[in-house]
Amino acid sequence: ATRRAIEKAMNNEPSIDYLLENQDKLVHKYYQKELDAKK
Repeated sequence: ATRRAIEKAMNNEPSIDYLLENQDKLVHKYYQKELDAKK
């Protein structure tokens, strides 16, 4: 599993753990993009 995670990281594929840990930041970033687009 660790090796797969490293391979995915090298392929720039975010892991599920990474997405869950950074979900709030990612959602906020996309939400901010939507707000900026509406201006």
